[in-house]
Amino acid sequence: MEVNISYLPDEILLLIFSILPSVDLLAVARVCKRFNDIASDGRVVRDIDLRKAYHYKTDDLREFFRPRCLTITHLNANHMYWIKFPALVEKLKNVQSLHMLGSSLTFKQLLSILKSCQKVEHLSITWPDDVKTNSFALVQTTAVRLRSLAVLVSQYPISLLTLLQYTTSLTSLTITNHHAPNLFAIPSSVTSPVKDLCLPNLTDLIVDHVGGSFSYRVLGRLVERVVEAAGSTAEWCTFWINTSIRIHMSSPLTTVVPKCKRLFLLVNTGVYEELKQAGQLPQLHHLFIDGETPQIHSLSPLLRSCSNLRSLHMHGLNITLDLRQVCEASPYLQRLSVCCQPQLGPVFTKAVSCLTHLTHLTVPVCALIGVLDEVKVEGREERSMREPFLKKQRVGVSSRENAHLATFNLVLDNCPHLVVLEIGFSGSRLSCSPKRVWWECLENIQKLTSLTHLTLDGVPITSGAFLIQIAKGCQRLEFLRLRHLGPSGNCTYLSHLAQALPHCYNLRHLRVEQNYLAPSTGLWTGLQSCQFLERLLVLSQSDGRELDLVGLDALISSLPHLVFVFVGGSHTPKSKCAAITKKYKHSNRAALVVLVRPGLWDVFEDSNTETRLIPPVHFNEMVTFRSWAFTSYAYPSMDNV
Repeated sequence: MEVNISYLPDEILLLIFSILPSVDLLAVARVCKRFNDIASDGRVVRDIDLRKAYHYKTDDLREFFRPRCLTITHLNANHMYWIKFPALVEKLKNVQSLHMLGSSLTFKQLLSILKSCQKVEHLSITWPDDVKTNSFALVQTTAVRLRSLAVLVSQYPISLLTLLQYTTSLTSLTITNHHAPNLFAIPSSVTSPVKDLCLPNLTDLIVDHVGGSFSYRVLGRLVERVVEAAGSTAEWCTFWINTSIRIHMSSPLTTVVPKCKRLFLLVNTGVYEELKQAGQLPQLHHLFIDGETPQIHSLSPLLRSCSNLRSLHMHGLNITLDLRQVCEASPYLQRLSVCCQPQLGPVFTKAVSCLTHLTHLTVPVCALIGVLDEVKVEGREERSMREPFLKKQRVGVSSRENAHLATFNLVLDNCPHLVVLEIGFSGSRLSCSPKRVWWECLENIQKLTSLTHLTLDGVPITSGAFLIQIAKGCQRLEFLRLRHLGPSGNCTYLSHLAQALPHCYNLRHLRVEQNYLAPSTGLWTGLQSCQFLERLLVLSQSDGRELDLVGLDALISSLPHLVFVFVGGSHTPKSKCAAITKKYKHSNRAALVVLVRPGLWDVFEDSNTETRLIPPVHFNEMVTFRSWAFTSYAYPSMDNV
């Protein structure tokens, strides 16, 4: 039965509009006159989340904002890089939460926003590059009201420290920069009035890879001053310093560690000694440790004191850990990302299998070493020694009878709640002999029906048939990343990946980095079934043929939700790459970014100006290759991970 929405009572319409996503409200506002008549009601247009509004332009949002700008109190427009927001948000007089990370701003526009939106308490912005004068005294009234501030910096943001002098009510401060950190490095002689900072209410501090924007001396002094200003009165929640600075403080951890719930530390010998003196840490829920020490140190005693630990990330040189003791002390661990030595692979895997509440898991390739105790099987090395003339398994041939042998099956059976699974991200794969890795067990990932994020890096496979089984079993899979699987001289899984993609109905993001992917015609054909695909990255570093750019062009045209395409082939002519890139540079799809390149040796170099023009959200989450297990703590755009 069809119902004309125009004849429904206002009460029912208000209820319908209140539960609709913000993106749908934009569409309703275009076609429903009744919506515009009652839109002044604060219950209808109050909290607006536009992060998925890929099909709308600045004019569309201006038309939506104009009649209801006084009712909006919360606006999340993070990483909407194609929208010119400054002119839109200046009229939001009652906005309290304003998030605009990734949208370019000038210093004049920033001052205008702070003057107009005087009720804002939570602010997320990209710091302007043209700040030359310190005029923040004019917006002191707004700055004092700020409770949380998140800033994405690029070059020379020393003036940010001037603004922080006025934000005395700040409880949360986030400064991030993963985009081109070295090109904008400034001399260490640059000074700033850090001594005037006073943030007595700060409870959350995140300084994430900003060494290229601040000098190390200024950055270290900033962190030191913040901790000193907070003193013993602050109830610390997050202390996240993910940058290579040396903090010169008498006892920085004595003040911070006993109160934190989320803690990130770059460990050195001095930090390790202070950690041992921290005592019991029952309030610590999330611990991220990285770094190196000249001598071998075990963190097991420290972790035994963290009885309520929920997340653990530990990587570094000479930093060891008895995972069995950690599992006994923190049986309800939900996120785990650790490295191990190849000889400890089976012991490591058995310990992980005891953590039945895991939702996020990052392990090295050596976790696939070892077989179940009750299974008596002759290893590949022993068999080849006993039968030296036995023909080796051909590349591309799968041994499915070995899928049940690996110890890693215990993890797949005992951790059914896994949402994020990453295998790789560790140099230990270099010391793992392919003959010792029982990669066939990857087929059993299909048992993880709740899996949404899967990453496979450096696994020595000989066939990709397991990808088809995973695609059929993991129907919720949204993020898939494959890198350097199997031999470097041949891509052994491309045809299987093309067959698996039609089963990935919910796939949103695909990243494939491998040699000899060209021409990838089958891959483009398989991806046409993924109608919800938003981002695609394919890097073929060594090729004998050129990529099928005609098929790629047809793929881009057939996927309406696509917003980012980064494709590189070493044997593809530069003229063809430039032609398809230019075609989509001024297309009607404002959010779409297409970049096709012939050479890939400078993709991650700061001197590549073309790469630096990629929106930070795509560069950080797709171009660079980092773990998802802890990304959401530093990046608001990944809160759903």
